[in-house]
Amino acid sequence: MNYRHIYHAGNFTEVVKHTVLTVVIDYLRKKEAPFCYIDTHAGEGIYSLTSVEAEKTGESASGVQKIIQAVDYPDCMRPYFEILKPYRTDHKISQYPGSPLFVYPLLREQDRMILNEYHPAIYQRLKQNFAGKPRVAIHQRDAYEFLPAILPPAIPRGVVLIDPPFEHKEEDEKIRRVIEKCLKRWANGIYMIWFPITNVRSWNWQVILSQPGIKEYLVAELTIAAENAPGKGLLGCRLLIINPPWKLAETLSILLNYLWKIFNIDNQGSWSAIGGVPFNGNS
Repeated sequence: MNYRHIYHAGNFTEVVKHTVLTVVIDYLRKKEAPFCYIDTHAGEGIYSLTSVEAEKTGESASGVQKIIQAVDYPDCMRPYFEILKPYRTDHKISQYPGSPLFVYPLLREQDRMILNEYHPAIYQRLKQNFAGKPRVAIHQRDAYEFLPAILPPAIPRGVVLIDPPFEHKEEDEKIRRVIEKCLKRWANGIYMIWFPITNVRSWNWQVILSQPGIKEYLVAELTIAAENAPGKGLLGCRLLIINPPWKLAETLSILLNYLWKIFNIDNQGSWSAIGGVPFNGNS
């Protein structure tokens, strides 16, 4: 699978990812202490939904364009909709922000952002889209070399988003190895790892939980169709959250239930927000 952001901007899994992300950031904002946001696969920052790539898939029609009309959304989605306001035109979204531009408006003076994008052309567009914005550092490195190299950040509180394009068959193993390194350097950081759920390939996200040092985790999932749905490649997504904020599962249960009602096809699919403590021999 190649999950380049430009082809899937604003689809229903992007809505899931970004609503969960803004909820986590909002939790961090509840305390005055600064936090740091780190994005390993930042993309270019913002995407035109009228671009050739976006119109080729047309996925935003059943994603952000569908939910933008909502008026009865739960309170935890308020930051998400507030951030989208500048991109609305005639009750539609003309441009869709990537994860960095969903987080940036939520940063306070004391907070910081560290972005990484390996692809040269996308890196240049990311730099352009963040030109003149303070409190942001931008890197062009291999994501799995970059992340452990910058940890721990100077600010002890924060969240990492790992959201790769899943171009490589061994992507899940790469994530496992980098999490193993990172937990040794920044044990208390929040790690959010996004996985697609398809009827083509299953990614071994469970192996990540075998790493020593994981004290608590939360798995948030949403699917909109059955596994054997004909012609449906992307069924949903999964977010593995290591060191989740307190009571996050309760908030995500409200959020995912709402999103599933909006996005499901013929009442198929499901949602869940389940946390736990892994047994890895060190418990």
